Amino acid sequence: MIRLILIKCVKASKVGNILAKECYLCTMCNEIFNNATELRVTVNENDWCYKRIVSGITNRGSTGRTCISLSPNHFCCMGHLCNKGTVTFTMNILTILIIPFTTLLTCVFSNYTELL
Repeated sequence: MIRLILIKCVKASKVGNILAKECYLCTMCNEIFNNATELRVTVNENDWCYKRIVSGITNRGSTGRTCISLSPNHFCCMGHLCNKGTVTFTMNILTILIIPFTTLLTCVFSNYTELL
């Protein structure tokens, strides 16, 4: 019972802090990002925010309910004001699958050569 009351209190305090989900909004954004002065747009809870860098020019905004990352310089996210940061490391699904597979093959071949 006490746990349920605590969970409801935490949820209520979070709603009080964030009244609506927002994305940063700018075209040809400044190199130095100042989240206190940047424009914001209020979006629906299920809408996506994006950050796109084309020819060194950064744009931020919202794409609505769908966001397809067509290039490594187009980032999609769904959190409140999530499109401010920079991504320093990206990895696609093929890379994630190749690493364990090559490790497995290396182990199999090393054990096979030991048997010969």
